[in-house]
Amino acid sequence: MIMDAQFIKARLIDFLLLKNEDILLGNEIPIGINNNRIDILSVDEFITGYEIKSEFDKIDSFFVQYELYKQIFDLVYLVTTEKLYSRIRIKLKNSKCGVMTIDTLGNIKEVKRPEKFTYMNKQEIIHSLPLKYLKESTNSTFKLSHNTSEPKYNNLDITLCYELFKTHITTSLTKCNSIFKKEKSLTTHSEDVKILSPYNSTIRV
Repeated sequence: MIMDAQFIKARLIDFLLLKNEDILLGNEIPIGINNNRIDILSVDEFITGYEIKSEFDKIDSFFVQYELYKQIFDLVYLVTTEKLYSRIRIKLKNSKCGVMTIDTLGNIKEVKRPEKFTYMNKQEIIHSLPLKYLKESTNSTFKLSHNTSEPKYNNLDITLCYELFKTHITTSLTKCNSIFKKEKSLTTHSEDVKILSPYNSTIRV
C-alpha cells in the first residue's frame, strides 16, 4: 500500500466524517500573508487545520508550518505515519499540537489531543480573506488592499477578524461539501478530495 499524502488525506476525511457527518471540510485552503496552503481544514465549533506528512515528506518542515497555523486556527493536528511520529514525538510532547497517526492498513487514530490556541495574528487572518470579501465586510471605501497598516484594519477587533474568517470559510465550503457528499464514493478517493477545493486558482478576488 502506497502511503502518500493523497492517500492519507482521503483516509483522514473519512475519519473526520465518521466522527461528525455535519463537519465542513476544505482541501488546500490558502491562508496567511504568503498564501500558504493547509492540507485539510475543518469547521465546526472550531476552525481546525490538519497538516499531512507522509513517508515521502520532510517531517521537520512541519514545525515551520506549525508556527503559522497556530496564529490562524483554533486547533492544529499533524497527521502522519506511526513511523514518522516516533521520530518527533519528543519535540511535540509539550506543544498544543494534536497528532493523528495512520497505520499500515490505513486506519487513523488520534494519539495526542490538541489544545486551543489563545493568540491569533490579525495580519495573518486578514491576509487569509479575499480582498473583495474583506472590503465588503468592513464597509471600506478604500482601494482593495491587504495593507494592515491602513486605519480601517487597525481599528478592527481581532475577534471580528476571526469571525469574518470563519464566516467566509463556512460560506465557501458549504456548497462544495454538499457536492462532495453527493458524488463521493463509499470510501473517499483522491479525485473526490478535489471537490473540497473551493478555490480554482491562487488568485483570490
